[in-house]
Amino acid sequence: MNHQREPIAHGVPALIPLIVSIFCVRCPAGTGAALSLDDPQAVVRAVQSALENVELVPSGRGIAMMTSSLPGQDAEPQPRIVDFVFNDQMSRLDSFAWVDGAKGPRQWARVITSKCRFGINPQYATISPVFRPLHCSVGKDFHPHVFIHLGGMPAKDALEIMLRPDRELSAQVDGNDVIHLVSRWRTTEGKDPHDHAFRLSADPRQGFLPVLIASEFDFHKRPAESSRQVLAVGWARYGGAWYVCSADYRLYATGYPLKGTRVQVTITEFDPNATISDAEFTLEGLGVTDGMTVIDKLAGVTYQYGAPVKTLEELAEPLEEAEFVEKVADQQGESLQGMASPNVSQTPAARTSTDAHRQVRTGLMLALVPLVAVAALIGYRRAAKRRAGRS
Repeated sequence: MNHQREPIAHGVPALIPLIVSIFCVRCPAGTGAALSLDDPQAVVRAVQSALENVELVPSGRGIAMMTSSLPGQDAEPQPRIVDFVFNDQMSRLDSFAWVDGAKGPRQWARVITSKCRFGINPQYATISPVFRPLHCSVGKDFHPHVFIHLGGMPAKDALEIMLRPDRELSAQVDGNDVIHLVSRWRTTEGKDPHDHAFRLSADPRQGFLPVLIASEFDFHKRPAESSRQVLAVGWARYGGAWYVCSADYRLYATGYPLKGTRVQVTITEFDPNATISDAEFTLEGLGVTDGMTVIDKLAGVTYQYGAPVKTLEELAEPLEEAEFVEKVADQQGESLQGMASPNVSQTPAARTSTDAHRQVRTGLMLALVPLVAVAALIGYRRAAKRRAGRS
């Protein structure tokens, strides 16, 4: 299953020349034109052009080792083994416990499609709406687009924001020929004025794909507080396309008692030519069993899988009937309360027993009329359904 990947040194197309010095970089489009680091906007546009032309693996199946820690978690993060598969815009991840150096039971799984998300754990399954952008959660999705996003923003959009006139933009090259772009700006309006820096590093030897994306906030009113979001990525070449081989995502803040979030991923096996079925990206494909609770957030209903499924119209009718009965009961309760406790100014000083009995009989008759009407309404609807079923 572990498809042979090409070493990075031999995986660079001839049309993508490397940086030739610390002072200039050749255009990734292969025109031979040198770009001066004194013109960082031209460098940004060159990296944009390279990203638009780079090819990511469109489908594949693999295995990864992953560790993750959440804010407030004091214990050492436990490793997990992940089976993943993606095809076009569909993606699936199955997370398993790592027990004594071996793959343990499945903890949870999730599927992302362009229409909805499916999830399953040992207790229940879920159907949920999708978020946009579709693939942007490191550790919860292994679609290649995940690894060119930061905070839901694609790298190409971040580069476009770098070119805004109010940004202070710089470009540098390190000893490994990696281009480092930094955009800084200050926000003085609003409740939380802050300094913001956005960093993107692109490696010509890895198709000019981002190997680091970072966002930094420093707050003016709270000098001790700042936040950092960083994604570092390693890429491998498979034929003419690229896929991630490792990733390290960190989200942390100073001045807060909670620790930050960190997700580390290492791809151990990957096959870009695997056979993939659309059935793998369904609720049934996740292995939902008869009797399992399904929470459908799209339809707003919860049901047991395998039981007769009612339509939304059928599910809504009992609610309408219940609301109608409740409304009538409230109205009758107010009427009966008025008869049982009439206004003192309108009550005779002495009331005979006959008048009291007559008032009770009248109240009961008034209360029964709407209940009979509700029963007739329900009976009519059910009879209509039976007739429709026989026809």
